[in-house]
Amino acid sequence: MQKTDLIIKNAKIFTSDKDKPLATALVVKDGKFAYVGNEAGLSEYEGEVRDLGGRFIMPGIIDSHVHVTFPIGFEYVEMGDAITCNGKQELMDIMKDSAITCRAVYISVGRR
Repeated sequence: MQKTDLIIKNAKIFTSDKDKPLATALVVKDGKFAYVGNEAGLSEYEGEVRDLGGRFIMPGIIDSHVHVTFPIGFEYVEMGDAITCNGKQELMDIMKDSAITCRAVYISVGRR
C-alpha cells in the first residue's frame, strides 16, 4: 500500500485526455496526481478518502500574464468595480497587494 495525501472517489472527473476523457477516482501524493482512473485502481493506496457523491471535477486553467504596452491603460476589475491604473508601479502595487491578501484578481488592459 502506498501512503497518500488524498484519495477522491465517486466523482465525475474531466481529465482533458482525449483517449480517457472521464474518470471516477484520483489520488494525490506529495501535492501531485499519483493516479487518475476508476475506483478499482484505488486498492493500492491508503490515506484520507473523500467520497464526492458523483460531483464534477474539472481542472482549473490559470493563465497569469500581462501585456505592458503604452499608451494603453491598465484596468483592475473586482466584482464589477474598475480601477484604472496610472502606470506600471500602480499596477505592480495592486498585483503585490492581491498576492499578499490572496484575493482573486482580474486585470484587463484596454485603450484609454
